[in-house]
Amino acid sequence: MKRWSRIVSLLLAVALLAGGVTPACAGATNHEQQYQMALGLMYNLRNRDNLNTANKLFSELGAYELSSYYSFYIQIVLQLQTEDAGEITKAVQMLPYLASNAAFAEDLTARALPACELLTAYGEGRLLEAEGRYTEAQAAYQTAPTLDALERTMRLIPLAQEEQARKAAEEAARQEAERKAAEEAARAEAARKAAEEAARAEAERKAAEEAAQTIALEPIAVGNTITFGRYEQDNDLSNGPEPIEWLVLDVQDNRALLLSRYGLDAKPYNEKQTDVTWENCSLRRWLKDEFINAAFTAREQTGILTTAVDNSTNQGYYDADGGNNTQDKIFLLSYAEANKYFGVTVGDSNNTKSRVALTAYASKRGAWDKSTYKTADNKAAGWWWLRSPGLDQSSAASVDVDGSLVVSPVDTDGDCVRPALWINLESGIF
Repeated sequence: MKRWSRIVSLLLAVALLAGGVTPACAGATNHEQQYQMALGLMYNLRNRDNLNTANKLFSELGAYELSSYYSFYIQIVLQLQTEDAGEITKAVQMLPYLASNAAFAEDLTARALPACELLTAYGEGRLLEAEGRYTEAQAAYQTAPTLDALERTMRLIPLAQEEQARKAAEEAARQEAERKAAEEAARAEAARKAAEEAARAEAERKAAEEAAQTIALEPIAVGNTITFGRYEQDNDLSNGPEPIEWLVLDVQDNRALLLSRYGLDAKPYNEKQTDVTWENCSLRRWLKDEFINAAFTAREQTGILTTAVDNSTNQGYYDADGGNNTQDKIFLLSYAEANKYFGVTVGDSNNTKSRVALTAYASKRGAWDKSTYKTADNKAAGWWWLRSPGLDQSSAASVDVDGSLVVSPVDTDGDCVRPALWINLESGIF
């Protein structure tokens, strides 16, 4: 019935036009005849004259049935068949409006007219073709067998083949360029690593020579001072890092406990103010990840022992939980150790033995000192961290400028760092 309805409309339109009847003078007896006549003129959407006539008929009918939608539909079809990419783009953008009307979409199907989705695919194919994307345009046309899509698909075959050949050549050239770039990068990386390795080996050789000459300013005995490793101290970066001086605190069998003579850097116990223990604080991470590699060569590090660090409550002055024990090459003294080796305790403000002077570099980095309190060698004294907790885990113990035990919030950034370590006297380095 749908097919016969369209044929009747078509025959009516042909008969009227063949008889010279025009929309303006036909004197159609009712709107339905004019409506069917306009529909009949749409049997060939590639005939612009018939489409223009049908559009005029629909325009005269106004809101009758789906006349306004068909008028809009014809305008879009005409736009899609122009060579103007701008007009085609506008047509594609308007099609969703037509498609949103379910009654109109059903009527298109009933009359075997291309659905809005097919026209959209066709329009996208036209735009892709205009951009020179022939393979994609072919694919779009194949999903929209309407208007002149088949003819365009056939016409694009040689152009699509040329496009594919060009893209294949471009891809091959890109891959070849990437291969060459990768080879060049690999050669450059190998050369860089070789140069770095040579420089490292030379630096270690020189460091070993210097260490052999200066490792023991005094014999390794309790109370003496030795040099080991290098770290920036005079704040003159142009002359490189300076040898680190260490106090020998203890000697047991073939190992010795060292503590830096000066405050070497300024760091908070933990970067954020929170409950934290030595195991998880940011200062411990800095010592084991950054400081050790900055201060000691790989060979020197072989002479540093891994220490089982006791963080139990009896290592602190207060009852706060010190957390888990740790395994460290570089660490800080606990309160108990500071008390053992320096006599640090609460309220003793005359303990010059436990006071520490800062390096110029540590001062520049933000460590605090106070000139009214002097070290044993008459230098301004600074605050230095211990690893033990303070009153609770949100604070940590430290040695005050007067040499007594104090506590500070863990994110305090003015205390200096005095690393401690046990060395292996049989390592062949000392």
